Amino acid sequence: MTELGLSRYLQRIGYQGALTADLPTLSGLVARHTQSIPFENLNAFMSLPVELSADSVMDKLVVEGRGGYCYEQNALFRDVLMSLGFEVTSLAARVRWGVPPEVQTPASHMLLILTLSDVKYLVDVGFGVTTPSAPLRLDSRDVQVTAHGNYKITEEQGYYELAFEQSSGWQTLYQFNLEPKQDADYKVFNWYVSTHPDSVFVRNLVAARIAGQYRYTLRNREFKRYQGGELLDATTLTTPEQVIACLRKHFNINAPVALYGVLAAMFDDSLAKAG
Repeated sequence: MTELGLSRYLQRIGYQGALTADLPTLSGLVARHTQSIPFENLNAFMSLPVELSADSVMDKLVVEGRGGYCYEQNALFRDVLMSLGFEVTSLAARVRWGVPPEVQTPASHMLLILTLSDVKYLVDVGFGVTTPSAPLRLDSRDVQVTAHGNYKITEEQGYYELAFEQSSGWQTLYQFNLEPKQDADYKVFNWYVSTHPDSVFVRNLVAARIAGQYRYTLRNREFKRYQGGELLDATTLTTPEQVIACLRKHFNINAPVALYGVLAAMFDDSLAKAG
């Protein structure tokens, strides 16, 4: 990443702390990134390309002020960290959140592992409503408390699980091992999740963001607000205009003009099914 790109990124997330390859800097960057750059899948939902080149990700998430999903978010964050001298490894995980035990899932989620003073940390700024807002120690089996919820990492024979504590109990988010992945791997994964008709990101509008002590999430017409792992309230939006206003107010997303037509078709389809 160029000095100009790094400067624009730091301005985008409002980070004004030190820029040394240590845990305080890492923690500060994770906290600011997760509160400033929203998780969103508008391109895939509108059948538009999701480009993963460094320039494309920088333009979309930083210059244009949009958000993105895991491949965009974690690739951008990885480039920032590497430019600051951090030792970073890119991995892939099998998403298990909300998936029945008998259902198999591909290793399609991107996450990062950082090594600081021989200690490895899980860093993931792109997992939607349960995105960790702080680095998590990979070697700890204790509950790891963050400002926006509690996490726990377990390990068995080189395979790890990340779990999040909800009001209903612990829920596994994903499973992974420490086999490094290359950008070519993510290109294949991204093609599937952004174009396949069965992909959750093609079939649904999804957005998430941390704001202060709360987490916001939008899935199609349902807007929800969480604190930690507890749902505080939920609102059903009734018009495309309300969805677009919600994206702007709660997620800082100025939606592309084309989104209105896609939303109008979604609402018409919902009305037809209800009728």
